[in-house]
Amino acid sequence: MKIPVAEAEDAYRYQSVALAAVHAVGGAGVAINERCQVGGDIRECKLALRRMDEITEQADEDLAGVPVPASMSEIARELRASIDLFRRAARLDLRGRETDDAALLEQAAALTEQGSAGFEQIVAMLQDLIR
Repeated sequence: MKIPVAEAEDAYRYQSVALAAVHAVGGAGVAINERCQVGGDIRECKLALRRMDEITEQADEDLAGVPVPASMSEIARELRASIDLFRRAARLDLRGRETDDAALLEQAAALTEQGSAGFEQIVAMLQDLIR
């Protein structure tokens, strides 16, 4: 899919903000993986999970401030859904660790996988736009 000339400026701006959101949320996910290892410091893990919540909120705010070109509406929907999956996963993971509830931790892991798959799809769609 190609971007119509009339949407080029907004598309470039949205793409930049979208990639920044993917990078920030993805980086927070890496931090969670590093800090929430079995036997690790639970305080550091909880801080990383809370930080994911902050980062997803910031990503939503950043995206809300940029118009979505019609050619990128599918990307925008997928991005918001994936960010929400990561937010929900972090919240469930935190609750699961606080209450020692393995089922919540499993749900959080499943949501994280879905969010990651969404991010992979978003990156592929963005790359397709610039080819």
